[in-house]
Amino acid sequence: MRTGEARPGGGGKAGFGRPDLRALAGSALLWSWVDALYMSSFFAPFGQRGLMPELATWSTFLMVVPISVVLLRRGLARRLVSTPRALAVAGALGSAASLLFALAAALGSAGLVVACAVPAAAFMASSVLAWGVVYCEAGARSALVYVAGGFACALAPDLTFMFMAPPVGAIAPATLPLASNLLLTTQDLPAKLAAMERGVAEAAGMASAGARAHAAGSARGVIGGLVRRNLGISFGTVASMALIMFGLGYMQHQISFTTMLGAGGVTMDVVRCASSALLLLIALRGESRARYAYSVGLLAIVAGFSLMPFLHATGWFWVCGAVNIAGYATFDVLIWVIVAQAAYTGLSDPLRLICVMRLLVSSAFTAMGGFLSMGLALLQMTGPFTYADAVFMGYLMTVAIVLILANRDVWDLLAARRPQPGDSGAQGGRSSLESAVDLLAGCWGLTGREREVFALLALGRTQPWVAERLGISESTVNSHVRHIYAKAQVNGRQELLDLVAEAQSPESIDIADQRR
Repeated sequence: MRTGEARPGGGGKAGFGRPDLRALAGSALLWSWVDALYMSSFFAPFGQRGLMPELATWSTFLMVVPISVVLLRRGLARRLVSTPRALAVAGALGSAASLLFALAAALGSAGLVVACAVPAAAFMASSVLAWGVVYCEAGARSALVYVAGGFACALAPDLTFMFMAPPVGAIAPATLPLASNLLLTTQDLPAKLAAMERGVAEAAGMASAGARAHAAGSARGVIGGLVRRNLGISFGTVASMALIMFGLGYMQHQISFTTMLGAGGVTMDVVRCASSALLLLIALRGESRARYAYSVGLLAIVAGFSLMPFLHATGWFWVCGAVNIAGYATFDVLIWVIVAQAAYTGLSDPLRLICVMRLLVSSAFTAMGGFLSMGLALLQMTGPFTYADAVFMGYLMTVAIVLILANRDVWDLLAARRPQPGDSGAQGGRSSLESAVDLLAGCWGLTGREREVFALLALGRTQPWVAERLGISESTVNSHVRHIYAKAQVNGRQELLDLVAEAQSPESIDIADQRR
């Protein structure tokens, strides 16, 4: 894969060359396997449905949680990602678990289903972790291409398996885990991971030098400070994701496991594919278009739940599922983009971020939503998405979506830049970025505090992150940023970062050094 450094604020846009087709295919196979769980592909051909497909799915998601904790605490994540043989073994485990799911369906054994969830979860955790490194390689651009593109390309195997004659239709998807992880072994994961970790180290060093910062706690609270220091993103982002994933798990019982078969399944799959492809095309055109596409997709989740009270007893209930699937595809891409940007720009250790966000939090809350929906069904407390269920989940999703849309930290992160090699290299004993910041700060007449804030903005840091780092309130940072924009005569962050990039030319650096 041809990659390079991105222009400031581009999140990897300029430096991401032609996508690696093997990575795109492997990503598509991973998400096709997840689709097979949601679509009851291992169970439907045998006629043993009931709640067994959901039990398999939610047990697998639940088992991912302790596995992700082990990967975090024992330091196994690095060894796993760096060992092709371990990834191949994990793929084989996933294929074996898939075959056992089909056997459990044929035997009607719920106990075997739960037992199979352990190797299935081991595959899911290792594969998502390793593919996450690929997604993070160039920030937002690589995440968009390989996640949204993978969702779109997953349509081909999904439809192929859907229309296979039983029991072949239950056995064929078992090839996906091994095939996906074998393609994963063609990626130079240690090199990709090492490049991102160098960015984390450079960003940490430059933040200390550029900000002259207090590395202390934050006025934003103990939990918020702990989350930001360890993950590089806000607690509100994590909380919003947890709520939305809970809604996804709850919705799957009401829609996916009852409508994903036959014509309903084709419709849902095509909608997911089309929305992902459209999102990819729109987002790659520019940052402003990407924000618009993400916002529309998030609002589609609210729209889907809002329609359910009106359509649940009609033949048009599938419309709710289609709108929800489109919204959740957009949301899933956005979360990967956030994770990729935070890892790529050096805000957080990539493996820790993927483990927490895409394995621990995502799996735990999806499983909670799914098991809650299953429990209510078993207690006969709810029918196919009753009015009360729809209203409750609609309110919950509205709160979560509003939290994301109002979270400036998320949107600022999309414009963050990665520290360039010259940022930490010596230029007469000083970095090119520091010289550029000094030059511009002097030209604009920035105060000492404004210069500190400007130095962190030049690194691509978000305003809440700056508040955390400097130990001041976010409103104070906002005030400084407005003054900086006014003195620089720019209208936003991207224009400011463009000026910083221009000021890092050798001629500008010489001028800055002469002024000292």
